[in-house]
Amino acid sequence: GTRIVSGGDDGTLRLWDAIKGAALGEPLRGHVGGVNSVSFSPDGTRIVSGGDDSTLRLWDTATGAQLGEPLRGHEGGFLGGVNSVAFSPDGNRVVSGGGDGTLRLWSSFTTPGNILQVACRYLPRIRGRPDTSTEGLAQELGLTNLTLPEDCDTYDPPLPPLTPAE
Repeated sequence: GTRIVSGGDDGTLRLWDAIKGAALGEPLRGHVGGVNSVSFSPDGTRIVSGGDDSTLRLWDTATGAQLGEPLRGHEGGFLGGVNSVAFSPDGNRVVSGGGDGTLRLWSSFTTPGNILQVACRYLPRIRGRPDTSTEGLAQELGLTNLTLPEDCDTYDPPLPPLTPAE
């Protein structure tokens, strides 16, 4: 693409022209505290951001408008905040990682999903795992109190299959 998005300690996001290095439009404002992670949707029409205020926010890239209310689910406090955000390959879900030690999967951008859904469907692909075996996954994620199924293909209820990014 020709655009870059950045998040700042001042709670704003900026869109940049990747060729010229110039800011595009005004900063996007909404977070209280720093913005720790930003990501474009696969089709480039939306941005998701996560910040020190323990919220995720969705943005329209054409208008700069915030889409809906902030998404809340990560605990605040000393180690709170949202540290990492990413869209699923189909752009219909967002995964977030928080300073509270949790991963959240957001479907329809209304409620956080199940950690097993994230662990079984998205992280193996992101981490480059060759199969759906969960061996060592809970330990790798630092989830000592979680028992994963032996194989993600047998996890009930399964997520719909991932579709390749266009």
